[in-house]
Amino acid sequence: MIKKFIFIIFISLSLITHTFSASTGSSDGSPSNSTYDQAVKLIKKAKKLDAKGKTDKALKRYKRALKFLIKANEKKPSQPDTLNYLGFSLRKLGDYENAEKYYLLGLKIDPKHFAQKLYPRVVRGGSYKDGPARLRSAARGYSKELWKRRDPQSPKSLWWHTDAIHIGFRIVRPRIIPNKNDLEKYWIKPIKEY
Repeated sequence: MIKKFIFIIFISLSLITHTFSASTGSSDGSPSNSTYDQAVKLIKKAKKLDAKGKTDKALKRYKRALKFLIKANEKKPSQPDTLNYLGFSLRKLGDYENAEKYYLLGLKIDPKHFAQKLYPRVVRGGSYKDGPARLRSAARGYSKELWKRRDPQSPKSLWWHTDAIHIGFRIVRPRIIPNKNDLEKYWIKPIKEY
């Protein structure tokens, strides 16, 4: 009789515990963090791991973030931030073709969707300091505020990097010159630095 009583109490407690654990989250029943927020956290952790040289761990985080971003894009399609992170994650995982598709899709939705910070910006193509594997157009690096510390201009130039002599430039122009309205539509307004 006592064994049955203890068994019933044990089963009841386990059912109650299971019920409460299944209902965690916000009051409306949705999870406390969106899939997009979870992906952003994973990407930030992956960037830190990447900076420390822990590439394998970073790649695992990017793969997990990619799954969350795909779910977020299914729930709320055509969000420029989500598409940008999808492109970023795919690029980090080596899928450059699909990464470019997501980047371009995000810019098609919002052509002015650019970062609000001046640093870091992408530096493309490698330099004379890099090894043969990085001397290609798909190689990416990132600008640093440190590169301008000796810029003699006041205010400091957007384009002048006195301490980044390894960075070159390429002149690119459209084959057909766009009209004035199209030029103004896609022109990046400078971000005030000082």
